[in-house]
Amino acid sequence: MQDILIQSLTLAYGSTGIVGVAAYWPTIKDLWRGKPSANVLSYFIWVATSSITWLYGSLILKDIPFIFVSSLYLFANGLTLVMRLRIKN
Repeated sequence: MQDILIQSLTLAYGSTGIVGVAAYWPTIKDLWRGKPSANVLSYFIWVATSSITWLYGSLILKDIPFIFVSSLYLFANGLTLVMRLRIKN
C-alpha cells in the first residue's frame, strides 16, 4: 500500500512540473508576438534560482522526478528571459 502511495505521489509531482510550465505559455506567446510582457529582472532571478535548484537536484539529491521538474522550470524561465531580451522596448 505504501509503494502505491509513493508511486502516486511521484507521478503527481512530475505532473505538477508539466502543469506549472504550461502556465508560462501565455507569456511565451506574447513574447513570440513581440509584446514585452515579461519583467527581465524577475526572470533573471528565476533563471538563477532554478539553475541552483537543478544543480542541487542533479548533484546532491540525484532524484529523477525532481531533476525533471526543475529542468522544466529552468527551461521555461530561460526561454522566457531569452525571448524577452530579444525584444527592444
